[in-house]
Amino acid sequence: MDMGFSALEIRDGSLLFLEKFETTAGDDLTTLIGDTDRSVWADGGTTDPAAWFNWIRCLWLMKGISSVWKGGQKVEVQTDTGDLAVLEWLPCRNTDWPPGYDAVAVGRPFTELSGFEMFVSALREFDSRGTAGGIKQFRSNLSDSGWPSVHL
Repeated sequence: MDMGFSALEIRDGSLLFLEKFETTAGDDLTTLIGDTDRSVWADGGTTDPAAWFNWIRCLWLMKGISSVWKGGQKVEVQTDTGDLAVLEWLPCRNTDWPPGYDAVAVGRPFTELSGFEMFVSALREFDSRGTAGGIKQFRSNLSDSGWPSVHL
């Protein structure tokens, strides 16, 4: 099974991530920017580790992979083929999938981390424009702009 992501899967995963973030934090763009900042911790993880975990869970859902947190940095995943695996997720690192899972493939060149970096870049660009609006407006812009394919 290939675990790379297409531009469409990155976009749809991003929109789901924003929707889920908004249900817990409200329409607060500043909190989203702070939670996804990777410059604070020496390991390169996000300021809020839950931001990274929620990001990868949203991307996995684009592939039909459901997941259940098992405590610490362990997560049980069930793939679209019904396989179960307990994986360890590391802050802002691509998932170390078991043998038989390919990191990227033709038409799916993005990894969890490269997709996240594109997302955060678009978030910071949106914020730097001083555009009025919070997460709802950012989500709308991503959805309407053809992102990320127009930025590749």
